[in-house]
Amino acid sequence: MDSPFPNHPDKALGFLAQVFNHSANWYTDPRFAGPLEPAWEIELTFADGTTRKQWGNPRLWNLYRGTSVGPHVLQSLLMASESWLLEYSKNYPKQLDSVLVDILRRSESVSLSAVVASVATAHPQLSGEALLVLLSHPDSIGFDLGRWVAERELAIMPEMFSGLQPKTRFTRWSERRLTACRIANKAWRMQSEDSNWGRLPHESRLFSIAIKLPCPRLRSRR
Repeated sequence: MDSPFPNHPDKALGFLAQVFNHSANWYTDPRFAGPLEPAWEIELTFADGTTRKQWGNPRLWNLYRGTSVGPHVLQSLLMASESWLLEYSKNYPKQLDSVLVDILRRSESVSLSAVVASVATAHPQLSGEALLVLLSHPDSIGFDLGRWVAERELAIMPEMFSGLQPKTRFTRWSERRLTACRIANKAWRMQSEDSNWGRLPHESRLFSIAIKLPCPRLRSRR
């Protein structure tokens, strides 16, 4: 799926927020309780002291990588958004942080926050405020650790089953997910080799948040 409204970023962000806020509201609506694991609210805190509550669980966080089960159209939107933001970081590096923070302010679902986390960790020097907002709640760290484990499992699946069946639309889609993962990880490695993680913006604020965080852990499914 192509990036949504590449020439109109504000409209694209508004559209994405509406879609994923709507999906989160339906997912958590008690009138439609089903076999899916429940989501819970996390609260992100911004530099000005304002907060945003978001619905989250590992399923919603991992949706953008396709390592959790969900509607393919939502997964495609998230994948396209990540690709778009990574490209945006190249063309408009000084504006990236404000765009990522804006996404976090608009979103009521951690599905979009997960995309922000991917782009922010790929470009930490350009995303200081976004990283601080994400770190304001320990569940963001726990979700992303779980995402990292799921991606390692996803990476070995094509090798295990290569040659057993011809390529289908599903296998081509899986390859695209892996490509998106490799692009984000490559950007992160390039930043790491430059030692940019050691010279992050807002370092003192980052340290003050980090020392207050409990050890992250994934909640068990109920």
